[in-house]
Amino acid sequence: IIQTSDGGYAVSGSYPVSSNTSEARLLKLNSSGIIASDNRYAHFDPTGLPYYSTYFGSLSQVADGGYMLSGVINSNGSPMNWTIKTNSSGTTCNYFGATNKGICSNGSSQWARVYTSEASGLNKGTSSVTSTRDGGAIVVVAGGDYEMYVQKVNSCGDKVWQKKFLRSSQYEVNFADYIEETIEGNYVFSYGKQQSTNGKDGLWLAKIDLKGVLVWENKIRSGLETASPFAFQINEGSYIIISDKIVSGLKLTWLAKTQIDPDSIIIPPTYTYTDNYNYSDQGILVYTSAVELTRSDATVEKGQNITYKLTVTNPHWDKKAVNLKFVIPKDFSYQGGVTCQNITPCPNPSQAIGKVGIADLTWVAVNVPAGESSISFKLRAP
Repeated sequence: IIQTSDGGYAVSGSYPVSSNTSEARLLKLNSSGIIASDNRYAHFDPTGLPYYSTYFGSLSQVADGGYMLSGVINSNGSPMNWTIKTNSSGTTCNYFGATNKGICSNGSSQWARVYTSEASGLNKGTSSVTSTRDGGAIVVVAGGDYEMYVQKVNSCGDKVWQKKFLRSSQYEVNFADYIEETIEGNYVFSYGKQQSTNGKDGLWLAKIDLKGVLVWENKIRSGLETASPFAFQINEGSYIIISDKIVSGLKLTWLAKTQIDPDSIIIPPTYTYTDNYNYSDQGILVYTSAVELTRSDATVEKGQNITYKLTVTNPHWDKKAVNLKFVIPKDFSYQGGVTCQNITPCPNPSQAIGKVGIADLTWVAVNVPAGESSISFKLRAP
C-alpha cells in the first residue's frame, strides 16, 4: 500500500478467481479509504489462455500519476516475473504474451512486460520495482537459480541494462523484495542471502550506481529470516529497515535504522548574484540590487528568498511614464511581495518568458517622479 499524490491510497495484491487461479489487482482509495477504482489483471500466454495465477508484490506511483507494478505469473508451478505500467486510472494495455511484446497500441505510457535474462533466472523468484526520476523504472529480482538480477528500464519499458549478481560458494540469494532510488540518485535494495553450508539466512543492504555497478554491500543481521525485507531512505540520509525475525520459533517484526550514508549528504549549491542593469530611452537610469546582499559577488543559498530592488533615477523635473523590465536570474522564481518608494500607485509586474526561455518581469507605463524612487520584490533561489 502507498499514499498517492492526490492524498488517497493505492493497494496492490491478488484476487481469487477460482480455487486454483487468481488475478493481480490494483485498488485506488480516496483519502477516506473508499474505493475509487478497482482494476484486475490477468496475463495470457501466446495462445490466449490465462495463466493460473498472477499477483503484484510491489507498487509505486510515477510522475504522470500512473502506477508501476511488479509481481509474479504462475503457470503449472513455474513462476515468472512481470512488470506493468498503468495510467492514473489503473488502465494498461491488452497484452497476450508474445503477441505484441507488451507494447500498447495507444502509446508508450502503458505497457506490460515479462523480462528474460541469459540464464532465465529473471523469470523466477521474488521481485520489486520502483519508478525512477527519468520516467523509467528499476527492477530487482531474486532468481530461481539463487542469483540476483537488477534491471533498469526506460519510460517505454525497454531494457536499458541488466546486471547479474552471482551467488558465491558461501551464499545463495533467496529473496529480494525492495529497491528504491537514493537521495543522490543511485539505487539501494535489501535482500536475503542463504548460507550454502547450513541454510541460515542473513539480511543484506546494497547500493549500486546509475549503471548498475556495486558501490557497497553490508550485512545488516545474521540469523533465520523470512522473505519480507523492506528498506527505505529518510531525509537525513540513513536507512530504515523492516523485516521478519524468527526468535525461539516465533515470527516477530524487526525494525532497524542505519548510520547516515555519506554519499547522500548533499551540500546545497550556491547561486552567484550578478547586478542587472536596465536603461530606458528617456535617459532614466534603473539600477538593480539585492537588498540582503552587500557585494555583487555574494552567494545565495538554495531556496533562499531575496528582496530585489529597482532604483529608478529620473533626471527630469516632472513625472515620466516609463516601462521597466527585470530579467529573472536563471532558475530563480518570482515570489511577489511588491513594495514601492515614491511611486503611487505601486504596480505589480506581469511575468513572461522571453525569447531565449528566460523569464522576465515587466512594468508598463509606471509614473516615476523626479529624483529617486524604487520598486522592490522577492525572488527565490532554485
